[in-house]
This record gives sequence, structure tokens and C-alpha cells, in this order.
Amino acid sequence: MDQRTTPILERFHTMLRDWEDELREEDGGDKTPPLDGHEIVRMYEDFLTELTFNLKPIITDLTIIAGEQREHARGIAKAVCYRIDEVWASILCGLLSIPRYGTLGFWLLVCNPNI
Repeated sequence: MDQRTTPILERFHTMLRDWEDELREEDGGDKTPPLDGHEIVRMYEDFLTELTFNLKPIITDLTIIAGEQREHARGIAKAVCYRIDEVWASILCGLLSIPRYGTLGFWLLVCNPNI
């Protein structure tokens, strides 16, 4: 695996270390408690929002993070799908605000979401 350090990878790893340290302090021991999958996925979602257009370095970093967090793959995959849906809906809403699509375009979309 690529051992380079980039801002997203560095920030993700820093957040993980801080979170582990906080959990360790709360537990009062030296042993690191298991990480909560929901929190890992939430952090991934936060970084996913930084992908605002097709930037290979960000996509690569998100892929590396997902590879490192394979035990949370289902939640990460759902987050990626949700983000794609969110962006696609935003694009469609932008198109539907163009006068030539108007109300008819909106109802076509509502009645046939596969457009």
C-alpha cells in the first residue's frame, strides 16, 4: 500500500489517533478500545464532502482510507452511494430550474425517477 502522506490521509489518521486517545483516557487503561463503526463512517462521510469535483488525489485518498477500514466497508459503501445520489439530485434540481424544463420536467422526474 502507498505510504505517502496527504492532507486528507493525515487528517483522517490524526482524527483516529485523537479519538483512540480519548477513548483510552475514558477507559482508564493502556489498551485501545475498539473503534465505533458508525463514527468511522461519519468521519469518512465528512471527508467525502470534500470531493466536489473529479479530483484524483482526493479519490485516491478516500480509496486508501476505505481500504484501511475494510471492516466498515458496508457503511462506507452506503455513504458513497448516498453522496452520489445527493450530488445527482443537486444536478437534476439545477437542470429543473432552467425554464425550458419547468414544471413538466419536475413531474416527469417525480413520476419516473429512472430518468
